[in-house]
Amino acid sequence: MGGNGTLQAIDSIRGICGGIDLRRETKYYLIVWSTIIILTGVLVFSILFLDYWYHSTKGGIENTILTFFPYMLAVLALVVLLALGWKGIYIFPIPIVLAISGVLMMHDIGIYLGLYDVFIDWWDKVAHYVAAVIVAYVSFFFLIYLERYSITIRLTAPFIVIFTLGFTCAFGLGWEIYELISDEVLGSTMQYMSYLDTMQDVMSDILGALTVAGIGLWWLKNHSKQEFIDLFSADRLINWTNRKMGRSDKVPAVEAESPE
Repeated sequence: MGGNGTLQAIDSIRGICGGIDLRRETKYYLIVWSTIIILTGVLVFSILFLDYWYHSTKGGIENTILTFFPYMLAVLALVVLLALGWKGIYIFPIPIVLAISGVLMMHDIGIYLGLYDVFIDWWDKVAHYVAAVIVAYVSFFFLIYLERYSITIRLTAPFIVIFTLGFTCAFGLGWEIYELISDEVLGSTMQYMSYLDTMQDVMSDILGALTVAGIGLWWLKNHSKQEFIDLFSADRLINWTNRKMGRSDKVPAVEAESPE
């Protein structure tokens, strides 16, 4: 009786909260907040005890910008994750949240503790690879969601895979352009003054994109798009979009779909 009563209480709470998996959301927020706290601690520790302060070739205000910008960029990404959850829009799967938090910590800890210089042969490349996997996943997910939500758009498996690959590579190239601008304008050394470093970063991005594209192609050949939506609990995102667009507040029904 006690066990059944507990399960009924949990079901009641989930009903009040709109069917949310409270345990999953608790892990979600715990991971995101822990990452923010760790990054803040690393920044403060590096400044107070390691005397970290980025010294650009330009000097002046550029030093301050380059010191705090990586931290601010990481926290902004984490705040977006928190906002999506608070607004009831979408809760990313825990493995994806761990990957996002992991790559942000790799980047910032690598900068503030000097690990990019200590492990120069692989630290930067692993960070680029994991970041590319995340960007590719978001691209792949968005296309599946777009087709699932839209009444008229129908996307083939090859198009989804090729777009995911192209978008991720373009994102990686955009980041390299940002590094070049930072080096030229702010006097940073993000590219280590080496075209070889840039090409290795791009190859890491391509490898990450190919990983997701390959897994995505396998999935689309063996499973339906609806299974993907169910796997990543995207019904909340679809329902939120429906409400914003004035549609019925439910996931639209679709006919049975066979794997492509």
